Amino acid sequence: AFLVLAVRLFYLQVIKHDYYEEIAVEQQTRESIVNAQRGTIYDRNGKVLAMSSSVETVFISPYEMQMYEEDPAFIAKNLSEILDVDYDSILEKTKDTSSWYKTIKTKIDDDLATQVREFISENGLKSVHLEADTKRTYPYSTLACHVIGFVDNYGLEGIEAMYDEELQGENGRIVRLKNAAGTDMLLTDFEDYYDAENGDNLNLTIDVTIQNIVEKNLEQAINDYDIQNGAACIAMDPDTGEVLAMASYGNYDLNDYLTV
Repeated sequence: AFLVLAVRLFYLQVIKHDYYEEIAVEQQTRESIVNAQRGTIYDRNGKVLAMSSSVETVFISPYEMQMYEEDPAFIAKNLSEILDVDYDSILEKTKDTSSWYKTIKTKIDDDLATQVREFISENGLKSVHLEADTKRTYPYSTLACHVIGFVDNYGLEGIEAMYDEELQGENGRIVRLKNAAGTDMLLTDFEDYYDAENGDNLNLTIDVTIQNIVEKNLEQAINDYDIQNGAACIAMDPDTGEVLAMASYGNYDLNDYLTV
């Protein structure tokens, strides 16, 4: 009997050690992401072409909602009104009471975040949360849109896609121990913080002033000559080959790239 037990213990503690250790860590810890700041893109004179700004994401914890006996309909109604999100979709998410994380709305500005915080504070809610996030903004809107490209979690076009690895940085994380009820251990002794590494900045040879002149004249030429299929133009420094402006027309707003 002892021989059988010894063999079984060897199997569990040595052969299957990594497997059970991974399960134990998942049961005992909760991890949240610390978003890295994406690098800024500048023109040759230091003018900002693309930058990341701080925003917040609202999420709910249906598990905590049930544990603290908070009213799903009341929460769904108020979040729907504040965030302009469909009431039924929020209420549906509250029903998954095994989940700790259901996203309600991403990348909200400071005004909306303040309203959500006030709603949480006034009602003593423990199942509604906000977490820091970042949003990509383009100060010049349509300028050099085909060159710069855009971001949806990662770079999808132009410079944003070409240098995505350098720009995006590396997210950090916060690892917290949780108790038997599944809630966080509040003391800092039970928390590990891993800093995010922000992305690298990028300086282009593009000159905003020259780019603007090129785009305006390109648009005028298309209108004057009734060109149907669009047009493109590149302005370069003949001594160095540096691209000072690169434009295609038609264009689009980088801050609203889904609108054709």
